Amino acid sequence: INKPSGLAVQGGSKMGRHLDRMLHALVKEGDKDPLLVHRLDRQTSGCLAVGRNKEAASRLAAAFRGDAGLVQKTYLAVVHPAPKAEFGCIDHAMEKVLGTDGQADRVRLVERGGKRAVTDYEVLSRSPDGGALLQL
Repeated sequence: INKPSGLAVQGGSKMGRHLDRMLHALVKEGDKDPLLVHRLDRQTSGCLAVGRNKEAASRLAAAFRGDAGLVQKTYLAVVHPAPKAEFGCIDHAMEKVLGTDGQADRVRLVERGGKRAVTDYEVLSRSPDGGALLQL
């Protein structure tokens, strides 16, 4: 499934619209609802795998776990300004910022508290205006 940014994968408090609720539209006659195999953050767009039954979902989930090593997630980001180095590591504490709907809308760097986040990156291409496409 090609999940757009802004759509939650699973529901929560005050979360009426989410992908898990929409999976019923994929049901073939006589089948059960497809099952989510993994998640993406609400503000992240990308490809989501679902299983048509419990066995398929279980096998797909195993492929996503690090021990199986069959599936590797790759994230891309467009940033401005571009980092100076072609490769690097961002290691900083972050905290969630609530949006107007009370849900975590974005994250910000913090000096104290927060949760440590470590992300390696590689610059894939640079734009003339000073931006870049990164693989994370």
